[in-house]
Amino acid sequence: TDKVTATLNAGTSPTQIAVNPRTDTIYLTDQLDSEVTVISGQTNKGTALIRVRSFPIGIATDRGRTSSTSATISPAPWQ
Repeated sequence: TDKVTATLNAGTSPTQIAVNPRTDTIYLTDQLDSEVTVISGQTNKGTALIRVRSFPIGIATDRGRTSSTSATISPAPWQ
C-alpha cells in the first residue's frame, strides 16, 4: 500500500533484509553491531536479536522452510 506501517530501531548500521512470507518473519542484518534482528511481520515488533561472529554481509530465507541463513566475514576487514 506504499505507506509506512511501523518504525523499529534496529542497530547502528542496518544493511540487508530478508523476508520469509511463510512465517511472516523479517530478518535484518546490522554490519557494525554484528547482529541480526528478527521482526514479526504480524506485530511489526522485534522478537529476537541474534549476535553473529562479525560483519554480516547478507541474509536469505528458505521459502520452503522456517529458517534463515546469514553470511559473515571474520575477521571484519577493518579489524
